[in-house]
Amino acid sequence: MSAAEVISDREQFISSATPQWKRYRALGTMLRGEETTSMELEVRSITGKLKTVVAPRHILDAPESGFSLPLFWQWQEEQLIITDVTTAAAGKIHPDEIVLSIDEQPVKDAIAEQRQSLSQQFSHWFSSQPEKNQIKDALNELRNGTKGSTVLLEMQSNYGTRTIELSRTLQLWDLKEPLPAKIEQLRSGIVYLDFERVNDSEFQQALPLLETATGIIIDLRGYPRISTDFIGHLIDKPVTCARWHVPQAQYPDRQQLDFDFSNWSIEPQQPRLKAKVVVMTNGSAISYAETYLGIIEHYRLAEIVGQPTAGTNGNVNEFTLPGGYLIWWTGMKVLKHDGSRHHGVGILPTVPVERTIKGIAEKRDEFLARAIEIVSC
Repeated sequence: MSAAEVISDREQFISSATPQWKRYRALGTMLRGEETTSMELEVRSITGKLKTVVAPRHILDAPESGFSLPLFWQWQEEQLIITDVTTAAAGKIHPDEIVLSIDEQPVKDAIAEQRQSLSQQFSHWFSSQPEKNQIKDALNELRNGTKGSTVLLEMQSNYGTRTIELSRTLQLWDLKEPLPAKIEQLRSGIVYLDFERVNDSEFQQALPLLETATGIIIDLRGYPRISTDFIGHLIDKPVTCARWHVPQAQYPDRQQLDFDFSNWSIEPQQPRLKAKVVVMTNGSAISYAETYLGIIEHYRLAEIVGQPTAGTNGNVNEFTLPGGYLIWWTGMKVLKHDGSRHHGVGILPTVPVERTIKGIAEKRDEFLARAIEIVSC
């Protein structure tokens, strides 16, 4: 039975002139249901694959999403490599093992199917992304899902192949790879700061150490908690952020759309830090992190080591759909300082770095190793 037929059956008493929102509400009522605990659905994926599933109604009603498998993986040298695992998976899988299949589907096929799905969902954006970014997004879709959902992984190691089952139990924001302390002197004169963990008070306390440093390494592989005060200590004259353009809709269907322009500035601060500065970043840097990096990029305040950022910045709009589902989208057009496009481009590294299977096996942070090389010169 199709979804339309189910709705029609559920609302026989409603005329054909029933507004669409009432039909959606009828579907929601049917999915929630109180008379039974589960229902059988025939599901067709975007790629055309059909399967029948038995789904608990409470899952259909309000899935608790945003949970991840307890591992990190990366597509490297045409293989899906486990780069690290959390305590929940310790003993089950190990870094540098290779994933051969996901839910009995060869890894390459699973990635290709997810890329096709994402391409159809986000036709104006996803297809324009570099292949590497598409694969990364596809792997995130495969790793993440609803709380407690399980995945079968066929693994290959030096000891042969085996199949294991893992559950998505870790909330996404708790998924962190091992790093140095949030403020750490890695070696004489070289100081590391993780802006995803350091706040303004801790930064101020670290300033005397940074004043005497010869090299400063900033980790921006994530979302910073710190204000832009740090930039004030790298400059001798005021600088500005990128260009914000807020749409002003006066007519339907985005006709004759105007934009309000704004930006803000940062003033120099004392002490002026004289150390050589390197900022590490990757695709997990988004929004405010890209605001930060955009200033560093335009004014050439530091070397940027790593990989391109997410390419998504600007204030967020939201809209609630029937059933309580929330849609978020970018509500602002952000352009780079020179007026060029930011969305889908991001901040590009001045020193690109790729992880390698050898580095993963040796548990080396190759971004950090390259950053140390640069500030040591």
